[in-house]
Amino acid sequence: MTRSRSEERWGPYPLVLAGAVAGVGVVAFGHPMSGALIMGLSLLIGMVFRLLRGDRAAGRLAVRDRMVDVMVMAAMGGLIVIAVAFLVFYKR
Repeated sequence: MTRSRSEERWGPYPLVLAGAVAGVGVVAFGHPMSGALIMGLSLLIGMVFRLLRGDRAAGRLAVRDRMVDVMVMAAMGGLIVIAVAFLVFYKR
């Protein structure tokens, strides 16, 4: 089923994408842990949006089944945040 351009919904996708791009930018300026944390939190925010919004309202975040999308984003974002936290405390 094809949608016309007027029916195309982006939903919260630009917010999550902007967070990921901001994280990459922070990494590029020499702060890898802060940038990784921003990227991980961006994925977790996307997970919350995907969990709380319906399939149509989730826009481009709706790729697969809702629970699959939520589990994948939770795993990726959570692992990144845990890795950063581990590295911060391991450094001491």
